[in-house]
Amino acid sequence: MNIETTPQASLHAEIKALQQRIRDLETSSATNAAFRYLDAMERIGEVLRREVDLPELLTQLLDEILDLFPCDRAWLLHPCDPTTPSWSVPMERTRAEWPGAFTLDVEVPLDQPTADLFREALATNGPLAFDSQSGRAIPPQIATAFHVRSQLLTVVRPRVGHPWMLGIHHCSRDHVFTAEEHRILDGISLRVGETLGSLLLLGNLKASEKRFRGLVENAPDAIVLLDADGRFLDGNAAAVSLFDLSMDQLLSTKLLSLSTPQQTGGRPSKALLSALMTEAVAGWKPHCQWHVQRPDGRTVETEFRLVLLENGPEQRFRGSLIDLSTQRSLELQVSHLQKMEVLGELAGGVAHDLNNQLVVILCYAEMLGEAAGANEAAVHMAMRLVKAATDASALTAQLLAFSRRADLHPVPVLLDDLVRDSADMLRRILGADIELDIDLASPASDPAFVDPLQVEQVLVNLVTNARDASKMGGRVQIHTFVRDVEAAESGRLGLTPGRFACFSVQDRGTGIAADQLPTVFEPFFTTKDRGKGTGLGLSTARGVIVGSGGAIDLASQPGQGSTFTVYLPVAQQGADTAPQPSVPAAPRQGGTERVLVVEEHPTVADIAAQVLSAAGYTVRKVGSMQEAEAVVASEDAFDLLLTEAILKGGDGVTLAGRLRKRLPHVRVLFATSFSAQTMARFTHTTERIHLLQKPYSPEGLLAHVRTALDSDPRT
Repeated sequence: MNIETTPQASLHAEIKALQQRIRDLETSSATNAAFRYLDAMERIGEVLRREVDLPELLTQLLDEILDLFPCDRAWLLHPCDPTTPSWSVPMERTRAEWPGAFTLDVEVPLDQPTADLFREALATNGPLAFDSQSGRAIPPQIATAFHVRSQLLTVVRPRVGHPWMLGIHHCSRDHVFTAEEHRILDGISLRVGETLGSLLLLGNLKASEKRFRGLVENAPDAIVLLDADGRFLDGNAAAVSLFDLSMDQLLSTKLLSLSTPQQTGGRPSKALLSALMTEAVAGWKPHCQWHVQRPDGRTVETEFRLVLLENGPEQRFRGSLIDLSTQRSLELQVSHLQKMEVLGELAGGVAHDLNNQLVVILCYAEMLGEAAGANEAAVHMAMRLVKAATDASALTAQLLAFSRRADLHPVPVLLDDLVRDSADMLRRILGADIELDIDLASPASDPAFVDPLQVEQVLVNLVTNARDASKMGGRVQIHTFVRDVEAAESGRLGLTPGRFACFSVQDRGTGIAADQLPTVFEPFFTTKDRGKGTGLGLSTARGVIVGSGGAIDLASQPGQGSTFTVYLPVAQQGADTAPQPSVPAAPRQGGTERVLVVEEHPTVADIAAQVLSAAGYTVRKVGSMQEAEAVVASEDAFDLLLTEAILKGGDGVTLAGRLRKRLPHVRVLFATSFSAQTMARFTHTTERIHLLQKPYSPEGLLAHVRTALDSDPRT
């Protein structure tokens, strides 16, 4: 039977079909949105799984966001914190037609509108939209400066540090953000927060590791990582240097293989290392002296400390070894310098006392010669005493120079004369087994402008080294000459091109290895056996020569000997090379003035008073600072104070100051072994000082007294 369909039924069926189609479309749209979200998360996840550094990861992430969203700019901001003083943009990506809005990694001061934006974003659950339907307007300055028509941003919350902000800009048109875009950006922020936290933790760990590695690598002490068998697992540069191995060689051996079989006290190294590891496992930090034996056979004393790092199936220990050889060397150097200082003080004291004795000898010898009259034999003997005392005064001058109580100054010196005058002393230094050959310049060399005592000391040092290198027998040659140093060679020698007076000291001894030549002039370097040299001689010699404007050069080969060549600046033409007398020759002069003599050595006081009295002066002599102060306080009739520079319980400078307060007209003459330059520093004045150098003769005493009395009392 046929049933006729009414129009109402047909319309109802069409409505039902349309409703079903709408439901199908909604289901399909939701499914597509879900698929788009999952696809977006997968694409972002793929980026975040890549093993790249943080800047590259952020770059790739923002490039992916530009592709996922129909936007023109994607950016990350840090920190998203309204309490911080500034913020910056670590990364930003834009489409080609739109310029970047930010300068990367530049700190921007936080203003109030930005702080308010941070607070709103942090308080919002999900992204924050700025478009025509959100009711939020983009700040005009941002819209104008960066061409922003709409933006969507959200907070990224990593597990460490401050929150970040992730945002996208639309610049070409106003864009209304969909719920789907909100959801995708929200999902991205969650995934980025998880990954960013891990990367930041890893970055902090790597930075900490880098800092720690830098500290270890640059530490002056040798630091090594050992396993339970004492095998090297790692080490720093100082460890490589201490053991004198490459890193690969070090990591292929054990500590015991690079140690002496026994340590201090005769304890076997293997047993001691085992005991140290046991103590370290127990929580202690053991340490001991440990002797390292390098591949070249040299033993290095160290202080060894051990700490347990890992205590599991595979134990790991950190060992640190402090090289004590430098410390021991410094201790010996300090001890030597202290001894030299004491010796210098002793030498200065001996010179001072000897000068007092020489004053007595010189004065009485001359007085005996005068008293002898026509007795030629007596006069001759007296003059021999004078010459002996004068020669002895040269010895005291050397002692004072050694003790640094005398100032040494350059004068024109003929090297030929200096070598010739030193020949006997140098032969005694060399001994009978070594021949000294002197080859002086012909014609005579130009004078050098140097301190003769210092250069003589350099010569003695070089000859002594030549003797030690020659062992038994051999020959040492000293040669003087003049040389014009050209520009091509001056750079190597460190000289200004020109003419130089030179001398060389050559031996045929053991010589010096090529690898040691660069360090020969360094302080404390020596090739001599332990206890046979301080290592200061050549460095001191070089300091003297360079300080004089010259240079010292060395040529040497093992087994063939060494030649030291000294270059010294030539004195100006016409300079007087004769030594200047300390007291100009003058007839003995007397006077009637009153002189106060302050001299602690009684015999010297007696001879000074006797010489002055015989010349007509009225003399009052005292033997101490206390007596002098009493006389100064009670008497005011003195024209001249003749005093020692150093007195027990005081000094002549203080005494002179007190006397001059009462007697402004009084002149002062210091009798001392010190030089004028030293006395100028001692008296803290740049004015001319009247100085009577000990040892002095009667003529010298009278000439200086007369000069002081005839001078302006203000000097």
